[in-house]
Amino acid sequence: MAILNVGPGQTYSTINDAVIAASAGDTIDVQAGTYTNDFLTIEKTLTLQGIGGQVILEATINAPNGKGIITEGHDGMSLTINNFDISGAVVSDNNGAAIRYEGGNLTLNDDDIHNNQEGMLAFPDIINNGQTITINHSEFSHNGDGSGFTHGIYVGDVTNLNINNSYFHDVNEGHEIKSRAENTTITNSRIFDNSSTASYSIDLPNGGNAIIQNNQIEQGANTHNPNIIAYGEEGSLHAGTNVLIDSNLFVNDDLSSSSRLLFNGTAIAPTFSNNQIYGLTAAQLGGPLNTSNTVFLASRPPLDTSSLTFINTPPPPPPPTHGHNGGGHGHGHNNTTATINTATNTNNLWLNTAMTADDFINNKPTMHPIDQPTEASASSMATTSAADIAALFAAMLHN
Repeated sequence: MAILNVGPGQTYSTINDAVIAASAGDTIDVQAGTYTNDFLTIEKTLTLQGIGGQVILEATINAPNGKGIITEGHDGMSLTINNFDISGAVVSDNNGAAIRYEGGNLTLNDDDIHNNQEGMLAFPDIINNGQTITINHSEFSHNGDGSGFTHGIYVGDVTNLNINNSYFHDVNEGHEIKSRAENTTITNSRIFDNSSTASYSIDLPNGGNAIIQNNQIEQGANTHNPNIIAYGEEGSLHAGTNVLIDSNLFVNDDLSSSSRLLFNGTAIAPTFSNNQIYGLTAAQLGGPLNTSNTVFLASRPPLDTSSLTFINTPPPPPPPTHGHNGGGHGHGHNNTTATINTATNTNNLWLNTAMTADDFINNKPTMHPIDQPTEASASSMATTSAADIAALFAAMLHN
């Protein structure tokens, strides 16, 4: 498995050239910068990752294939995209997607998808064929063409959709998240309409198994649909009936008396537990629901509407030199290097530029509450000295 390098002074000047040259299983390292109208069709297992910062992949013309900026392939393949900023997808039928998924497994880490007709449009060639779409620490914002038929993401009948530690907001008229997946899991995320004309925050039109847990979900004052979550309202229901809505904060800024938390088109009563609610009464929960430990808030809680901050992936280190290291063995300096993996850890740190080095080292709560690193992710830094981490922290803030 090879690593192909893209960017100024690298082997390939465009990402598409590297994709064509790559073999299944390769990794394509793309130097941070702007790549305009570099449209990709990927039909083999690959990893694309930004190096030294985000890769800005922007379209200023219609996608030539009539689908999107990145078109991803077929069942049996896997594609991972790390540290990309993708915008400007437009096609004549108004379904231009930043990412057009057509099968296999897709993983997005630390990506920013914004200002497209459709953030992601995902319909597999073979439905419910073991596929998994995973979205980690990524942001989808200001997507949608205004028709109400395009969305932040629109996922068809795949087996699994997993969203964690991400931010969906300000969709133009459509739904923030629309999923026809057999199993949908949305955790530790923010889903905010803000001032947009978004419709449902979460739409699961064919039902199925679902976990909606530890999120903050806000319905905006300008919404054109008074329901926050919709479940099974289009029929053609999936077999799964296990639905958990747990430990979320719901904020309703739509003052309409018709506002509802859940529009349930089925006889299934989801488990609705340990949720906090502002702006709705018990009569506005909708249902059927199996409720417990619901707290209705008297005042609107503050919400963090700031965008995600992505930790830059440093460029690969140069090969070791054979100079003096103090020990006379000619293997270069023996310096400890702190490595933070933002590509595969689903509990990535959300770097707050107001943090001090001490905060970063000690994981003090200067980050959004639901973004705290887990004990496991914090312990991964235990073998690195405080001085090394402080130096790395200072370097990242000046990237």
